[in-house]
Amino acid sequence: MCGLADANEAEIVAPAFGRPAIVAPGESFNIDVLTDGAAPTAVELVSSRHQDHRYALAVSNDPAASVGSSATIENGGMHRLRAKVETSVPEGQYDLVVSHGERSATRAHCVSVRRLGARLRVVVIGSIGVGEPCIPRFDSRLVNDINLRGPQVVVLLGGYVASTAANANVEWERLRGELRRIDAAVVAACGAADPLEDFSREFGPSPIGATAIGPHRIVVAYDPPADALSQNSAQRDWLRGVLTTDAGSPKGALLLVGPRAESSDFVRSLVGASPTPTTRRSAGEGAVAAQSLADGGGLTGLLTWVIADSAAVSAPSLAPASHLALVRAIPAMPGCRTLDSAGFSILDFGPSPGGEWRAELTQAQVGELAIDFEMSNDGTVLQLPTRVINRTDRVVEGVVFRARVAKADAGMRPWAVGGRLIGLADHHEFWEATVSADVPAHAAIRVVVGSGEKPAVNP
Repeated sequence: MCGLADANEAEIVAPAFGRPAIVAPGESFNIDVLTDGAAPTAVELVSSRHQDHRYALAVSNDPAASVGSSATIENGGMHRLRAKVETSVPEGQYDLVVSHGERSATRAHCVSVRRLGARLRVVVIGSIGVGEPCIPRFDSRLVNDINLRGPQVVVLLGGYVASTAANANVEWERLRGELRRIDAAVVAACGAADPLEDFSREFGPSPIGATAIGPHRIVVAYDPPADALSQNSAQRDWLRGVLTTDAGSPKGALLLVGPRAESSDFVRSLVGASPTPTTRRSAGEGAVAAQSLADGGGLTGLLTWVIADSAAVSAPSLAPASHLALVRAIPAMPGCRTLDSAGFSILDFGPSPGGEWRAELTQAQVGELAIDFEMSNDGTVLQLPTRVINRTDRVVEGVVFRARVAKADAGMRPWAVGGRLIGLADHHEFWEATVSADVPAHAAIRVVVGSGEKPAVNP
C-alpha cells in the first residue's frame, strides 16, 4: 500500500466490511489506520440503518495491539488504535468513521455491536454469481429471509460477480447495496475465480484473516488453483499458527472458511484425526471433530468447522446451497438457466446440557419466512399487530424483526406480547423495537408491539 496523496487523508485498513469487528457494549476493539502523518483525532460509529445515530468512541494508541488481520503494511503512518464502545451504544451494525485533520475516512458496515448468548448462529451463502447473461439479478428476498433468522454472522463463500457480466461495476454496486442490508456482521472469503482487486475494494485488504466472535473465531483462507493453499508455505504457516493458538477460549467454536475441496487432506492434517499437542490443548483436552462443507457447485469454497470437546458429537455433512444452486433448464434455450430460488444454510452452534458443543445444520430457501405488519410500520401507531409466517417443516427459533411504534406517555417504554423484546432504539419521534419469537413449523404466530399500558393477553 503506497503513501497517501493528501497528508490529511486516512485509510481504515481494519476492520473492514468482510473482516468486521464484533464487540459487545462496554468492550473494546482494534482499529488499523494508515495516514501520512499524525494519528487520527476522532473515531465514531454511525448506524448503518440510521445515519443520524452517531456515537463517539474513546480511543488510545496501542502499537502492540493485534488487529486479527493478516495484512502487514510496512509504513510509518500505520496507527493501531484501541477503541471502547460505551455501554449506551445500541446493538446493531455500524459504519466506522475516523477523522484525521479536516478529512475523514469511512468503512461501511464493518463494526457489529451485539451481546452474544450461549448460542452462535451463522448463515452461509455459497456462490452468488450475479451478472451471468441468463441469471436474474440478486434476489433481495434472500437478505430479508436472513435478517428474519437473526444470525450473529453471515459467511460468504465467494463467487460474487460472474466473469461474464456485461458491466461488472454495475453488478458490484447492486450487490454491495443488497449485502449491506444484512443486519449482521459479514465475513467474506475470496473465491478462486474472484479478482483480488475486486475483493480488496469491497471486503478488505487481504483475502485471509481472522474474526473473533466472543470466544469463537472465524478464520478465512485463500486457495486459488494457481496458488494452492497446500503449496503456499507462508499461508500454511500462518494458518497453522492461527488454528493451534491457545488465545481463543477452549469452549469456543472455530470455523475455517475458504479452502477448496482439493485441499481437504491438507486441512485435515491441521485439524484432523491426529492433532498436535498444541491443537489438543486448544480444543480443551477433548477430541476434535472436523467436517467439510462444499458449496453447491463445489468450486468457490469449503467451510470447515472444528468443535471443541466434541467426542460425543456426530455432526452431519452439509452442502450449503448457493444462490444459483436451485436452477432449472429452459428447454427452448439449451444451456441457459433461470433462477428458481436462492438458497443458504444455517449453522447453530451451542453447548448441550452435558457441556459439549453441538452444531445443528439446516438448509433454507428464500420465501420460507415472511412477516406481515397489519398496520403501517412507520412509528405512527401505538400498537402494531404483526404476523410471522413459517412455511418450513421445522420450528424456527429466534426469528427477529423490527417494529416502530409511536411514543405514549413520558417514561413508558414499549412492550411485546407474543414475542420477546430484545432491543430498543429511541428515534425521538417514535420507538424502534427489536423483537424475537419462535415460530412452529407450517404455522403463523401473532405478535403485538406497542407503547403505553401493556395488555394482559395478545390483543
